[in-house]
Amino acid sequence: MENAKQDDIALKIDTALYTIENTNPILKGALPDNYYSRLQIDTTKLASLLDEINKIDTTKDKENDIIGRMYEYFLSKFAIA
Repeated sequence: MENAKQDDIALKIDTALYTIENTNPILKGALPDNYYSRLQIDTTKLASLLDEINKIDTTKDKENDIIGRMYEYFLSKFAIA
C-alpha cells in the first residue's frame, strides 16, 4: 500500500507476482506475466482498486480464503451497481 500511489505501481505489482511465482514453484505459469504493465491502467484507478482491496478485513477469515473474501466484498459493494 505504501507504493499504491506511485507512477510505476503496475510494474511493482507485476514484479511482485513474478517474485511470488518464482519463489513458489507450484505456482509456475499460474500468474499473469507483465499483465498490469500491458493493460496501461491509469495509475489513479489502479491505486483506487488497491485502496478498496486494502479495506477488506482479513482478520475474520479463519479459513485463510482471502480470494473468497475479496470476491464476496466486491460482490456486495458493486453487484447493485
